[in-house]
Amino acid sequence: PPMLMYTFKWHSSDINEAWPSIFHLNYVDEITFFSGAESVMMVSSIIYAAWFVPYTAWMLLIGIDLPRKFRHAKQRDGVTPKVAVYDTVFHSSMRMGAYESFGKFLWNRPVEVSKK
Repeated sequence: PPMLMYTFKWHSSDINEAWPSIFHLNYVDEITFFSGAESVMMVSSIIYAAWFVPYTAWMLLIGIDLPRKFRHAKQRDGVTPKVAVYDTVFHSSMRMGAYESFGKFLWNRPVEVSKK
């Protein structure tokens, strides 16, 4: 895709000469990549920031404490830490299946050893 877009941008006249009825690339010269509010870079940056800012805030304030075995948040008694609510993708895929299966299949070790 990057090489295709490069070719469409910088060689659009050659493409139109070769395939005049297939590709209609007369608008390509009007696309701006780095200047103005409607440029590709600015629109992409705004969309990325619209995701990045709330996601980072959530991860720093809430998400960082969720997969821990011993969380900082306490239960109603004020002493006992809350149990982990969510798990990471890595740990959920390694636990209960893949890790134990690979250990048994590849290294011929018991499931109990894999669970340690």
